[in-house]
Order: sequence, then C-alpha cells, then structure tokens
Amino acid sequence: MNIADKSFFCCLSCRRDVELKVFETERNNADNIKEGVFFCPACGTFYPISRGIPFFLDKSYYGEFKIEGFAKKWLEEFDFAGYKLPAGDDPNRENLKQASFFNDESHSYDDSVCNSVFWKANDWNTIRKWVDELPDDSVVLDLGCGSGRCTIPLAQKIKRVIGIDISFGLLQDAVLKSNASGVGNITYILADAENLPLKKETFSAVISFGCLHHVDDPERVILNVAKILKAKGLFCALENNASPLRPAFDLLMKLYKLWDEEAGRNPVFKRRLLEDMLKNSGMRPEICTSAFLPPHLFNMMGFETAKEALRITDEIFRHVPGIGDFGGQLVVRATKD
Repeated sequence: MNIADKSFFCCLSCRRDVELKVFETERNNADNIKEGVFFCPACGTFYPISRGIPFFLDKSYYGEFKIEGFAKKWLEEFDFAGYKLPAGDDPNRENLKQASFFNDESHSYDDSVCNSVFWKANDWNTIRKWVDELPDDSVVLDLGCGSGRCTIPLAQKIKRVIGIDISFGLLQDAVLKSNASGVGNITYILADAENLPLKKETFSAVISFGCLHHVDDPERVILNVAKILKAKGLFCALENNASPLRPAFDLLMKLYKLWDEEAGRNPVFKRRLLEDMLKNSGMRPEICTSAFLPPHLFNMMGFETAKEALRITDEIFRHVPGIGDFGGQLVVRATKD
C-alpha cells in the first residue's frame, strides 16, 4: 500500500477519517507500507494492513489470514485491546460465497480466464480504450480488480490507482504481478463494493470489468460509484448481456466449458435495466454491445487474428438493425452529472 493513498479512506462504521499506524515498510521503498493498521479514533474500529493490503472488511472474509497472530505479532506497536474489528456477526452469504470461490480459484484464475485468447483480445478492445481516454493525472478505482487485470495497465499510465476486491487470494496475486511489472502507484484493498471505505467525490474514474454480475446488490454498487466519483467523473464497465443468444452460449459452455463461473443473483443484465440504474444514480450512460461470436471460436485463433476479428465483428454487427443488441457483453461508458 502506498502511504500517499491514506487520504482516500474512511471508516466503514462511522464514515469518519481514519488514522494510520505503520509497523513495517517495504525494504526498498519507505513509501510503501507492508504491515500496519488503519484505525478510527471516533468509533474505536481498526483495520489491519498485511502484505501491503488493507483489510476493510470483517474477519469473515479474511480467508487463511489469522488476525489473532497478526495482533500478537504487533502487540507492542498498537493498542489492539482498545479497538475492535468492524462488526460482522451476520456477513452477506452471497458475497461470502464469492470471496470463498475466488480464494479457491486464485491459483488458476489467470490461466483459465485472463490468459485465454478470447479474453486477451477482449481486454485489448476494451481496457486499452479506457486507459487511452483517461488523463495521466487521473485518480482511478478498479472495482473488483481481481489479480490486477485492469489495474496494472491503468497504473502504467495513470497517476494513482486503487484496486479493490473481496478475495484476499486474488489480491495477493495482484501485488506480486504489480511488483513484477514495476508499477508502484497502486494500492490494493480487501473491501466490498457494496460498502466502500472511500470518501465521496474522490475519484476521476471507476473501472468495473465484470464486477456487477458477482455482487449481491448491483444497484447499490452503482450508487456507491456515483458517490465517490467527482463531478464529470467517468464510469466504465463490462457486463454480461441478457442477449437473445445467451441460452446458446450457456449450452455451448455446458458442452465445452472454458472457465468456472460463480455469478451472483444477477448473472446477466438487460441493457435497459442497466441504463435505468445508471440514470437513477445521477450518471448519463452510453451502452453498446460486444462479442457477437462465441469465445470458443476466438480461442481457436491466434491473438492478433482474434483481436482483429473481435474488433471488426463488433463494428459491423453493432450497426445492423435487429442484431445490435445480440452481443454477449455490454460495454458501458457513463458520466456523472
């Protein structure tokens, strides 16, 4: 975690400012915190920072991380007895299921998804455009950042990037990949998109690459996005489309599965419904569809061929009456009023 990002965070319990206590910094960079705590003097809540990742969730989501051992190790540095973890007696079961799934899948997620030809071509056609559009001095949130798929390309151009995810396993992978890429302007946090520990009107842009279909309450997440965006801030998202061809895709995936999926209550979105949610949050949406051919077909191509095939078919079919809504994905660009 970069110490400069302290000013973005607030307490989950009372929404007031949090203080920072640093236990240990990175050996080669004193500005990057390796171990420490955020704490709220107003309500007596604390949030551990371990392996460079702040934990802005209750311990139900910590996975294999043991808070008792953390507190014992740093007992002389912080008054743990005088503070408490955020309340979490009844964690959201759906979100906890997502966290557990991605913790278990973190070892294979990149190989089965991110590194497949289809998704690499898809990333080139979406993430690249988002990155190119944002000014270099932007402060960007990557919502549901996973193992850094969007976060790292963003950080290679953008001034400050924060990535949040509900899976500690994926976040650990993201930290390792970011360090290997040489980008030092990212802070990854363990947090829930439905309860962001972030101050209002702080971010120039929010990126959500396939996050909304994993959350329990996507409308609440969109409202949270609108709150933390600055005026004229940009929200870019990619989501599964409730296309008339979706049943054919689902059947094809049953016959030949390309990846494991653990979607939430809303595995796909109707274009009009997503537009309405964005408008109700105070954003002006522009939505088009993408991926008119099955991913299995793209995976049979080389990367260069696949990305051109995806680009060309998108440009053609988006403008064909009666077919333009058939793409398997919704590509969202929304601006806060």
